[in-house]
Amino acid sequence: MAPDPIDRPFRSYLETTYSPIPRDDQERILDNIDFLIELSRDRKHSTNEVLEQLAKFIFRMFGFGEVAIGLKTREDGFFRYVTFFGLRKDVERNFRKLKYTEQEMTSNDAFPHVMLGKTICINPVEGLPKDEEPYFNRPYSLKGKRASNDEFREGDYIDAFMYGPGKEVVGWIEVSAPKDGKMPSRGTLRWLELVASIASLIVTQKWAEEGPIRK
Repeated sequence: MAPDPIDRPFRSYLETTYSPIPRDDQERILDNIDFLIELSRDRKHSTNEVLEQLAKFIFRMFGFGEVAIGLKTREDGFFRYVTFFGLRKDVERNFRKLKYTEQEMTSNDAFPHVMLGKTICINPVEGLPKDEEPYFNRPYSLKGKRASNDEFREGDYIDAFMYGPGKEVVGWIEVSAPKDGKMPSRGTLRWLELVASIASLIVTQKWAEEGPIRK
């Protein structure tokens, strides 16, 4: 074996300093994103299986106690929830019964919201439609007044939208119940926007693999 031309202390410095093992939350987020992209490339894994891993990743890394992901149903064009993490099973069953048109998905009249970025918004509990109150883990907490501007209340939820190549909505990531009870940081919201953008590429790639829907 030929001698190593690279000085051993320098090699050790490089291998230690730039080890692929994540050292902080930012690196762990990037590591998880890379894992999801690799998972999506494997045709053995369905769209829903990849989204289940995505929901777990968001739950672990961003401090939200409840995560739901919805997609456009290709057969009829309605939007439905498909994946959940952190919600009670009876609440999941209620959510699975819901369906929305694209107009309803983005309507401020149907769901009053405030944009927090280019593709992410918060739907405060103050604008929650009465018929959606049963779809929350703690409906008894929906009443009352917000204690402070940075309080995240039961019934508040954040949506990060996924867009297809024609700028049409193909799905959304919904998070709520932050573990510290506070509004998320700007950095967390930017990460969620990026994750939703990557998720949209994964979904559209999977749909292309599945081919056109036969009606």
